[in-house]
Amino acid sequence: MTGKSQGVLHSPNYPSGYPPNLFCTFKIITHDAGHRIKLEFNDFSLRPPVHGALKQCLDYVDLNNEYYAGGSTYICELSHCVFCGSEKPVTAFSDDNYITMIFKSGSISSSYFYRGWSVSWYNER
Repeated sequence: MTGKSQGVLHSPNYPSGYPPNLFCTFKIITHDAGHRIKLEFNDFSLRPPVHGALKQCLDYVDLNNEYYAGGSTYICELSHCVFCGSEKPVTAFSDDNYITMIFKSGSISSSYFYRGWSVSWYNER
């Protein structure tokens, strides 16, 4: 999405449950120098992580080029964080003038039992 100063994105079929086997990429770009993207999740309901030796998210939202401060079920490495489960992530900000959001759902059809997600985004200084 380019050319807007704010908007709302949501998972496919939100809030009626998302289908399995999805791989969606959303890229938000502002062309204003010195601006960044702010993301605020309005709702977040994904399949919880699989627990074991390593926590693994089968359905997840992956934010790239952001910094993030605490909250939710997440795994952060370098400049991206992965979120799953039902706790809403706190506000995220991009490091630069763009942010990429990936949504993936696994092959298990139980994903229909979860609402998915809705996120508001803003272009700010």
